[in-house]
Amino acid sequence: MQNFNFHSHTYRCGHADLDYTDEEYVQDYINMGFKKIAFTDHAPEKNKIDKRDKIRMEYSERTEYLNSIKALKEKYKDIIEIESGYEVEYLPGEEENLMELKKETDKLILGQHFVYDDNKNLKILKKGGCEDQDIKNYAKYLNKAMELKIPDIIAHPDIFMSGRENMGSLETEVSN
Repeated sequence: MQNFNFHSHTYRCGHADLDYTDEEYVQDYINMGFKKIAFTDHAPEKNKIDKRDKIRMEYSERTEYLNSIKALKEKYKDIIEIESGYEVEYLPGEEENLMELKKETDKLILGQHFVYDDNKNLKILKKGGCEDQDIKNYAKYLNKAMELKIPDIIAHPDIFMSGRENMGSLETEVSN
């Protein structure tokens, strides 16, 4: 069994367990035999782009989040290795903000949930709203983020398939 998890959200994102403290997550991971975890809550945005409700922590919560993880890292250092991080999306023009987030944490995971369309409108990669150009942009964004060394890990690299009915040549190309 895997004894690590680098994709853990907290109540701050608004869609994880709202009554669960950071320490309760750590205790549960310890009880399950985990040796290493990273808190990677959905990153706050300096420039608010993703305006959906209950998706990510607010920028004002950043310091408290990092301080909480730092305290837990120290408290449990002899039992479990704890890292701080964020789950981010790459968008052209946000490189500086993403690198700022990377500098203040141990780990960034790239969970590319959206892209821009040709008119710079945000397109969420979901069932019924995912066109071929969105998939091409998804692949382009992942490649650019990796080229810039933004993520340490790619989370759910198949998320673009939630907006697709079939695995065709484009989906296969993007997957490779």
